Amino acid sequence: MITLYQSEWCPYCHRVRQTLSELGLTYTAVNVAFDRSERHELVEVSGQDGVPVLVDGDTVLTTSAAIVDHLRAAYPAAADAEQHDAMGSFRWVLVLDTTPAKALAKLKKRLKAEGFTFVREVRGPEISTPLPADYVLLHVAVPAAAAKAAAIDATVASAMATPIAVYPVESGTAVAVVQPLAGFWLFGDPELLKLSAALMERMVKVLEAL
Repeated sequence: MITLYQSEWCPYCHRVRQTLSELGLTYTAVNVAFDRSERHELVEVSGQDGVPVLVDGDTVLTTSAAIVDHLRAAYPAAADAEQHDAMGSFRWVLVLDTTPAKALAKLKKRLKAEGFTFVREVRGPEISTPLPADYVLLHVAVPAAAAKAAAIDATVASAMATPIAVYPVESGTAVAVVQPLAGFWLFGDPELLKLSAALMERMVKVLEAL
């Protein structure tokens, strides 16, 4: 029996729940009181009032790092672990065997084909002096069709820019993408979640075409 003492707003608890999902594990979630002085059961179990705390049989773990390490060591990955991991990821990184300039040109072409518009483009030294000149940070806006489907005004949509970094690595060029509207799952708004899913589909097509 696995028991997780947690709070939904806690990012460390979310990390543990994500790992439990990847491993396909069934567990009991105990939502602790906001007031730490009211967390009597948690203190009795773990000797502390912070979350997350995981109880797995006779094992009690009190940090997200220790919990995740324990779960991955103690339980085999489920058949669909990779799919769960991909859906829960907030950042994708693709390494291309080409130069940053060529990767950037191809990326822009694919983004344009999927309807994304460009809000801004910033070169490395403008962000921080040590960054190379061929480091590029793009911000791309919500495609008009996706924004319209979610009834979001075009001006508002342009403010929902997704950052994409293109930079040299030892084996070529890395393209790193933050999941579109990654933070909006926190709000649980159905329309924003629909928009996020639509953008993910488009961004996946962009990455696959690279």
